[in-house]
Amino acid sequence: MMRKICTMLLALAVLTAALPIAAAESAAFTETTGFIDAGDHQIPYTMLIPNGPGPFPAVVMSHGYGSNREEAGGGYALMAPLLAEAGIASIRFDVIGCGESATDYMEFTLQANIDDAVKCADYIAGQSAVNADRIGVMGWSMGGGVALLAAGTDARFKSVLTWAGAYYDGAVNEEEYAIALKDGYYESTFEWRDPLKQSPRMYEVQKQLKVSEIFPQSTAPVCAINGTLDDVVPPETADKIVALSENPASKAVLLEGADHTFHIFTGDMTFFEALMQATLEWFKATL
Repeated sequence: MMRKICTMLLALAVLTAALPIAAAESAAFTETTGFIDAGDHQIPYTMLIPNGPGPFPAVVMSHGYGSNREEAGGGYALMAPLLAEAGIASIRFDVIGCGESATDYMEFTLQANIDDAVKCADYIAGQSAVNADRIGVMGWSMGGGVALLAAGTDARFKSVLTWAGAYYDGAVNEEEYAIALKDGYYESTFEWRDPLKQSPRMYEVQKQLKVSEIFPQSTAPVCAINGTLDDVVPPETADKIVALSENPASKAVLLEGADHTFHIFTGDMTFFEALMQATLEWFKATL
Protein backbone atom coordinates (compact mmCIF):
# COMPACT_ATOMS: atom_id res chain seq x y z
CA MET A 1 0.00 0.00 0.00
CA MET A 2 2.80 2.44 0.86
CA ARG A 3 4.45 1.90 -2.53
CA LYS A 4 1.16 2.30 -4.38
CA ILE A 5 0.49 5.56 -2.58
CA CYS A 6 4.03 6.73 -3.27
CA THR A 7 3.65 5.91 -6.97
CA MET A 8 0.49 7.97 -7.19
CA LEU A 9 2.00 10.88 -5.34
CA LEU A 10 5.02 10.85 -7.62
CA ALA A 11 2.66 11.77 -10.36
CA LEU A 12 1.10 14.56 -8.32
CA ALA A 13 2.91 17.31 -7.83
CA VAL A 14 0.63 13.10 27.54
CA LEU A 15 0.47 16.77 25.63
CA THR A 16 2.44 19.45 27.48
CA ALA A 17 2.25 22.79 25.71
CA ALA A 18 1.54 24.54 22.45
CA LEU A 19 3.10 27.66 20.97
CA PRO A 20 0.77 29.61 18.68
CA ILE A 21 2.75 31.69 16.22
CA ALA A 22 0.02 33.36 14.17
CA ALA A 23 -3.69 33.94 14.23
CA ALA A 24 -6.19 35.20 11.71
CA GLU A 25 -9.89 35.86 12.02
CA SER A 26 -12.75 35.85 9.54
CA ALA A 27 -16.39 36.59 10.17
CA ALA A 28 -16.99 32.90 10.84
CA PHE A 29 -13.87 31.61 12.59
CA THR A 30 -10.48 32.27 14.13
CA GLU A 31 -7.46 30.46 12.64
CA THR A 32 -4.36 29.76 14.71
CA THR A 33 -1.08 28.21 13.60
CA GLY A 34 1.72 27.03 15.83
CA PHE A 35 3.48 24.02 17.31
CA ILE A 36 2.35 21.42 19.84
CA ASP A 37 5.08 20.12 22.13
CA ALA A 38 5.09 16.33 21.82
CA GLY A 39 8.16 15.87 24.00
CA ASP A 40 10.73 14.59 21.51
CA HIS A 41 9.36 16.65 18.61
CA GLN A 42 7.13 19.58 17.74
CA ILE A 43 3.88 19.13 15.79
CA PRO A 44 3.09 22.01 13.39
CA TYR A 45 -0.65 22.66 13.35
CA THR A 46 -3.39 24.87 11.97
CA MET A 47 -6.55 25.15 14.06
CA LEU A 48 -9.86 26.76 13.11
CA ILE A 49 -12.38 27.58 15.83
CA PRO A 50 -15.80 28.94 14.86
CA ASN A 51 -16.63 32.33 16.32
CA GLY A 52 -19.51 32.30 18.76
CA PRO A 53 -20.42 30.90 22.15
CA GLY A 54 -19.82 27.19 21.46
CA PRO A 55 -18.95 24.67 22.62
CA PHE A 56 -18.33 23.28 19.14
CA PRO A 57 -17.56 19.76 17.90
CA ALA A 58 -14.13 19.33 16.34
CA VAL A 59 -12.33 17.21 13.75
CA VAL A 60 -8.68 16.11 13.62
CA MET A 61 -7.43 16.00 10.00
CA SER A 62 -4.57 13.61 9.12
CA HIS A 63 -2.78 14.04 5.78
CA GLY A 64 -1.41 11.58 3.22
CA TYR A 65 2.01 10.10 2.58
CA GLY A 66 4.70 12.70 1.89
CA SER A 67 2.14 15.53 1.85
CA ASN A 68 1.51 18.24 4.46
CA ARG A 69 -1.34 19.66 6.50
CA GLU A 70 -2.67 21.75 3.59
CA GLU A 71 -2.99 18.50 1.61
CA ALA A 72 -2.92 17.74 -2.11
CA GLY A 73 -4.05 20.75 -4.09
CA GLY A 74 -4.77 22.57 -0.82
CA GLY A 75 -7.67 20.21 -0.16
CA TYR A 76 -7.61 20.51 3.63
CA ALA A 77 -7.15 24.28 3.42
CA LEU A 78 -10.43 24.29 1.48
CA MET A 79 -12.26 21.81 3.74
CA ALA A 80 -11.43 23.33 7.13
CA PRO A 81 -13.15 26.72 6.55
CA LEU A 82 -16.31 24.95 5.36
CA LEU A 83 -16.36 22.97 8.60
CA ALA A 84 -15.82 26.14 10.64
CA GLU A 85 -18.60 27.99 8.84
CA ALA A 86 -20.89 25.10 9.76
CA GLY A 87 -19.89 25.33 13.41
CA ILE A 88 -17.27 22.55 13.45
CA ALA A 89 -13.74 23.26 14.68
CA SER A 90 -10.73 21.50 13.15
CA ILE A 91 -7.05 20.93 13.64
CA ARG A 92 -4.74 19.70 10.90
CA PHE A 93 -1.08 18.87 11.40
CA ASP A 94 2.18 18.01 9.66
CA VAL A 95 3.43 14.51 10.36
CA ILE A 96 7.05 13.96 11.33
CA GLY A 97 9.40 14.94 8.50
CA CYS A 98 6.72 16.69 6.41
CA GLY A 99 5.59 20.28 5.97
CA GLU A 100 7.00 22.50 8.69
CA SER A 101 8.13 19.58 10.85
CA ALA A 102 11.77 20.01 11.85
CA THR A 103 12.14 16.34 12.79
CA ASP A 104 13.88 13.98 10.38
CA TYR A 105 11.58 11.59 8.52
CA MET A 106 13.78 8.75 9.77
CA GLU A 107 11.77 9.14 12.99
CA PHE A 108 8.46 8.63 11.20
CA THR A 109 6.29 5.56 11.80
CA LEU A 110 2.56 4.98 11.49
CA GLN A 111 2.42 4.73 15.28
CA ALA A 112 4.07 8.14 15.61
CA ASN A 113 1.46 9.50 13.19
CA ILE A 114 -1.34 7.99 15.26
CA ASP A 115 0.18 9.39 18.45
CA ASP A 116 0.36 12.88 16.93
CA ALA A 117 -3.28 12.68 15.84
CA VAL A 118 -4.19 11.86 19.44
CA LYS A 119 -2.05 14.75 20.74
CA CYS A 120 -3.87 17.08 18.36
CA ALA A 121 -7.15 15.76 19.74
CA ASP A 122 -5.87 16.49 23.24
CA TYR A 123 -4.99 20.01 22.24
CA ILE A 124 -8.20 21.00 20.48
CA ALA A 125 -10.33 19.27 23.13
CA GLY A 126 -8.67 21.55 25.67
CA GLN A 127 -9.95 24.70 23.98
CA SER A 128 -12.74 26.37 25.94
CA ALA A 129 -14.88 26.76 22.80
CA VAL A 130 -14.67 23.03 21.94
CA ASN A 131 -16.85 20.20 23.24
CA ALA A 132 -14.36 17.50 24.27
CA ASP A 133 -17.08 14.86 24.00
CA ARG A 134 -17.69 15.55 20.30
CA ILE A 135 -14.34 14.91 18.56
CA GLY A 136 -14.06 13.29 15.14
CA VAL A 137 -11.14 12.25 12.95
CA MET A 138 -10.63 12.15 9.20
CA GLY A 139 -7.81 11.36 6.80
CA TRP A 140 -6.85 11.20 3.15
CA SER A 141 -5.04 8.11 1.77
CA MET A 142 -2.40 7.23 4.39
CA GLY A 143 -4.14 9.70 6.67
CA GLY A 144 -7.34 7.72 6.27
CA GLY A 145 -5.61 4.60 7.51
CA VAL A 146 -4.23 6.62 10.42
CA ALA A 147 -7.74 7.92 11.20
CA LEU A 148 -9.05 4.35 11.40
CA LEU A 149 -6.16 3.21 13.59
CA ALA A 150 -6.47 6.25 15.86
CA ALA A 151 -10.21 5.69 16.28
CA GLY A 152 -9.57 2.08 17.20
CA THR A 153 -7.14 3.08 19.93
CA ASP A 154 -8.86 6.19 21.35
CA ALA A 155 -12.58 6.02 22.17
CA ARG A 156 -12.76 9.80 22.21
CA PHE A 157 -13.15 9.81 18.43
CA LYS A 158 -16.92 9.70 18.02
CA SER A 159 -16.99 9.90 14.21
CA VAL A 160 -14.57 8.77 11.49
CA LEU A 161 -14.31 9.69 7.82
CA THR A 162 -11.82 8.63 5.14
CA TRP A 163 -11.00 10.03 1.71
CA ALA A 164 -9.55 7.09 -0.26
CA GLY A 165 -8.39 5.70 3.07
CA ALA A 166 -5.49 3.25 3.13
CA TYR A 167 -6.33 -0.21 4.47
CA TYR A 168 -3.24 -1.27 6.39
CA ASP A 169 -3.08 -5.06 6.68
CA GLY A 170 0.49 -5.57 7.88
CA ALA A 171 2.00 -5.81 4.39
CA VAL A 172 5.08 -3.79 3.43
CA ASN A 173 7.32 -3.60 0.39
CA GLU A 174 9.81 -6.29 1.35
CA GLU A 175 12.40 -5.14 -1.22
CA GLU A 176 12.41 -1.66 0.30
CA TYR A 177 12.60 -3.12 3.79
CA ALA A 178 15.60 -5.26 2.83
CA ILE A 179 17.40 -2.17 1.51
CA ALA A 180 16.56 -0.26 4.68
CA LEU A 181 18.02 -3.07 6.79
CA LYS A 182 21.16 -3.20 4.64
CA ASP A 183 21.81 0.54 4.29
CA GLY A 184 20.10 1.85 7.40
CA TYR A 185 17.32 3.46 5.36
CA TYR A 186 15.38 3.27 2.12
CA GLU A 187 15.23 6.53 0.16
CA SER A 188 11.89 7.24 -1.46
CA THR A 189 12.17 9.84 -4.23
CA PHE A 190 9.54 12.27 -5.52
CA GLU A 191 9.10 14.69 -8.40
CA TRP A 192 7.47 17.31 -6.21
CA ARG A 193 9.40 17.28 -2.91
CA ASP A 194 12.73 16.27 -1.40
CA PRO A 195 13.42 12.53 -0.95
CA LEU A 196 12.36 10.81 2.26
CA LYS A 197 14.66 8.39 4.06
CA GLN A 198 12.56 5.62 5.60
CA SER A 199 13.97 3.69 8.53
CA PRO A 200 13.74 -0.07 9.06
CA ARG A 201 11.63 0.77 12.08
CA MET A 202 9.00 2.36 9.84
CA TYR A 203 8.47 -0.93 8.01
CA GLU A 204 8.55 -2.97 11.21
CA VAL A 205 5.87 -0.86 12.85
CA GLN A 206 3.68 -1.01 9.74
CA LYS A 207 3.83 -4.80 9.85
CA GLN A 208 2.32 -4.70 13.34
CA LEU A 209 -0.57 -2.32 12.66
CA LYS A 210 -3.62 -3.90 11.06
CA VAL A 211 -6.80 -1.94 10.45
CA SER A 212 -8.83 -5.16 10.53
CA GLU A 213 -7.73 -5.83 14.12
CA ILE A 214 -7.63 -2.31 15.55
CA PHE A 215 -10.49 -0.36 14.00
CA PRO A 216 -13.24 -2.79 15.11
CA GLN A 217 -12.47 -1.72 18.68
CA SER A 218 -14.10 1.62 17.84
CA THR A 219 -17.85 2.05 18.23
CA ALA A 220 -17.85 5.24 16.16
CA PRO A 221 -19.62 5.35 12.80
CA VAL A 222 -17.36 5.57 9.76
CA CYS A 223 -17.96 7.08 6.35
CA ALA A 224 -15.52 5.77 3.72
CA ILE A 225 -15.46 7.84 0.53
CA ASN A 226 -13.64 6.55 -2.55
CA GLY A 227 -13.56 7.36 -6.23
CA THR A 228 -14.48 4.63 -8.71
CA LEU A 229 -11.40 5.44 -10.85
CA ASP A 230 -8.92 5.38 -7.96
CA ASP A 231 -5.90 3.29 -9.06
CA VAL A 232 -4.04 3.75 -5.77
CA VAL A 233 -6.59 2.66 -3.19
CA PRO A 234 -9.07 0.27 -4.84
CA PRO A 235 -12.65 1.59 -4.74
CA GLU A 236 -13.85 -1.56 -2.98
CA THR A 237 -11.71 -0.56 0.01
CA ALA A 238 -14.60 1.64 1.13
CA ASP A 239 -16.79 -1.43 1.60
CA LYS A 240 -13.97 -3.29 3.37
CA ILE A 241 -13.66 -0.45 5.87
CA VAL A 242 -17.38 -0.23 6.54
CA ALA A 243 -17.55 -4.02 6.99
CA LEU A 244 -15.31 -3.64 10.03
CA SER A 245 -17.84 -1.42 11.80
CA GLU A 246 -20.86 -2.62 13.76
CA ASN A 247 -22.28 0.89 13.95
CA PRO A 248 -25.46 0.96 11.81
CA ALA A 249 -24.76 4.55 10.72
CA SER A 250 -21.53 3.56 8.94
CA LYS A 251 -21.58 3.84 5.17
CA ALA A 252 -19.47 3.69 2.01
CA VAL A 253 -19.75 6.45 -0.57
CA LEU A 254 -18.44 5.93 -4.11
CA LEU A 255 -18.00 8.98 -6.33
CA GLU A 256 -18.47 7.75 -9.89
CA GLY A 257 -15.60 8.85 -12.13
CA ALA A 258 -13.38 10.27 -9.35
CA ASP A 259 -9.70 9.35 -8.97
CA HIS A 260 -7.44 9.20 -5.90
CA THR A 261 -7.27 12.98 -5.57
CA PHE A 262 -10.87 13.55 -6.65
CA HIS A 263 -9.53 15.53 -9.64
CA ILE A 264 -8.43 18.48 -7.51
CA PHE A 265 -5.43 19.07 -9.79
CA THR A 266 -7.45 19.27 -13.01
CA GLY A 267 -9.15 22.59 -12.39
CA ASP A 268 -12.55 20.89 -12.46
CA MET A 269 -13.70 21.02 -8.85
CA THR A 270 -16.96 19.12 -9.41
CA PHE A 271 -15.80 15.93 -7.69
CA PHE A 272 -13.95 17.69 -4.91
CA GLU A 273 -16.91 19.90 -4.13
CA ALA A 274 -19.08 16.78 -3.91
CA LEU A 275 -16.48 15.23 -1.61
CA MET A 276 -16.47 18.28 0.67
CA GLN A 277 -20.24 18.43 0.78
CA ALA A 278 -20.47 14.74 1.74
CA THR A 279 -17.83 15.33 4.43
CA LEU A 280 -19.67 18.34 5.83
CA GLU A 281 -22.99 16.50 5.93
CA TRP A 282 -21.37 13.50 7.65
CA PHE A 283 -19.85 15.43 10.51
CA LYS A 284 -22.94 17.60 10.97
CA ALA A 285 -24.95 14.40 11.36
CA THR A 286 -22.55 12.44 13.58
CA LEU A 287 -20.86 14.97 15.87
